Amino acid sequence: MIAWGITMSLMAFVKLLVARALLGVFEAGLTPGITYYITMWYKRQEQGFRMGLILSSTSLGGAFSGLLAYAIASLTDEDSPLKGWQLIFLIDGLVSIIVAIIAYIYITDYPDEAKWLNQEERSLAVLRLKLDDDDEDYKKAREHSFDKVYVLECIIAAQIYRSVDYPNYVRGHIFASGFLLAVVCLSAIQYGMLGRLNELKEKEKISHKTSDHKSIKEDKKELGDKHYKFKYIL
Repeated sequence: MIAWGITMSLMAFVKLLVARALLGVFEAGLTPGITYYITMWYKRQEQGFRMGLILSSTSLGGAFSGLLAYAIASLTDEDSPLKGWQLIFLIDGLVSIIVAIIAYIYITDYPDEAKWLNQEERSLAVLRLKLDDDDEDYKKAREHSFDKVYVLECIIAAQIYRSVDYPNYVRGHIFASGFLLAVVCLSAIQYGMLGRLNELKEKEKISHKTSDHKSIKEDKKELGDKHYKFKYIL
């Protein structure tokens, strides 16, 4: 999370595609890490509800992220040393770094190491996990043979199933594959539409003429996305 925050902050000053790729690399371990952490504290029948709350919180956060971004961007003007989008990246990155440091200091890995629990509470927490797993070493991962097809399954559909849900694997992958195909098709359509709009902008460039009493900056500000220099990034 610290690496993610640093990369996010640097994106305010560095316009490189590799920075965006690194952001994805550092973020990739978030959901698996949260899932693993929950298994160290809750029984199997309790884990689904907790994961549901976490996944729901991402949607809730997305609902307010636009408002927050607008509020941050409104703090800047034409004379500000940083543009609105730069300030958004910088603040998001710095907040993430601060939260990551606090989490590293205060979040406990396992129940038997929790200093904020007394001995009886720690023993009870560990006992619950041992009884649920039928294993004395609750931290040990279950032994399971690796199959290359698991990689393909994760790419197609990254759902988490219980062993008793095996018959639903195929159905789940079919639905996920359908949604994935729909996303690819819609993205291709959008790519073509935006590319066509950019072509029309190039044609407008020939016929467009800035008024003598207006500067190019004023002209762009007045026309906004209708100006021929406004292009969609593909």
